[in-house]
Amino acid sequence: YYALGRLTTSLPFSPLVSLRGLSAVFGILLIPATYWLMRELFGRGLIPWVSATLVAFSPLQYLYAQEARQYALWTLLVVAASAALQRALRRDDVINWGVYGTLVTLGLYSHLLFVLLIPVHAVYGYLASQSNNAPFLPKARRWGMVTSAALIAFIPWLLVILVNLV
Repeated sequence: YYALGRLTTSLPFSPLVSLRGLSAVFGILLIPATYWLMRELFGRGLIPWVSATLVAFSPLQYLYAQEARQYALWTLLVVAASAALQRALRRDDVINWGVYGTLVTLGLYSHLLFVLLIPVHAVYGYLASQSNNAPFLPKARRWGMVTSAALIAFIPWLLVILVNLV
C-alpha cells in the first residue's frame, strides 16, 4: 500500500488527495469483488447483487475508503482472495490457483493480519471438499504449494519486521 501511496503522491495533486483517492479506488473495487465472491458462493441470482449493494452503502466501508491507510486495500484483498480460492477449488486449474496465490501474496504485503486468513482458507477448503465428496488431497497439495510460495515471497518483509523488533 505504501509503495502505491508513494507513487500516487508523485501525481500532480496534493499528497492527501492522492492517498485518499487511492483508498477510494480500493473501496470502489471492493463492490465488484464482493459481487464476485457471492457469485462464486451462491451462483446467479439476487444474493450477489444484494451483497454488493450492502457493501456499497456500508458506513464502515465508506470510512475505510476515505482514510489514507491500507484498510481499504486489505479488505479488498481479503474478499478477492476468498473469491479466488472458491474459484480455484471449483475449477482446479493452474491459472486460478495462480490468481489465488498472487492475491494471497499481495494480501500479506498489504497488512500483517492477512496471515490469519490463511488457516481460515485451509479450514474452508477442507470443509468444502468434505461437503462435495471431492478428493481432498490433490487440492490440498495445490493449496499448500500456492500458500507456501506466497509465504516465501513474504520472507523479505518478514526479515525487515524481525530486524526492526530488536
